[in-house]
Amino acid sequence: MQEEELFFRLQISEQKHCINVAYAIRDKEITPKKEYLIRLALLHDIGKIKTKLTPIDKAMIVILDKVTKGKARKYARYKKIKVYYHHGQMGYELLKEIGGYDEHFLEIIRKHHCKGNKDDALLMILQKWDDRN
Repeated sequence: MQEEELFFRLQISEQKHCINVAYAIRDKEITPKKEYLIRLALLHDIGKIKTKLTPIDKAMIVILDKVTKGKARKYARYKKIKVYYHHGQMGYELLKEIGGYDEHFLEIIRKHHCKGNKDDALLMILQKWDDRN
C-alpha cells in the first residue's frame, strides 16, 4: 500500500508523533468519524518526507521562529525551513497526486497548522491532539 510506504519514509520521531496523535484520537474522541480522523492523524505530517528534519533541526527552527516572531518564514528557500513551515501544503500535493482521498481530507492535511478555523470540527480535533503530542 502506498500510504504505508510514505509513512515509513518519515523520520522515526515523526512516525511516533503521528502514532501518538492517532492513539489520542482513538482513546479520547467520541465521533462517528474516528477511523477517518485516525487516518488523518497518521498522514498529517506526510509532507515532511520531502527532506530530513531531525528533532534538533525542528527545535532550532522553533527557537528561531520564536526569536524572530515568525519572520524566519522568509528563509523558506532553505529546505528544512521550507518543510517546517509548508509541510501541510506539501502533504496535500503529495496525497492529491497519489489520489484516492476526498477533498476534505486533503484540505485538513493542508490546513492542520492554520489556526482560527472554527468551522471544521475534524480539523479542530486533529489540531488539538497534534498540539498536545
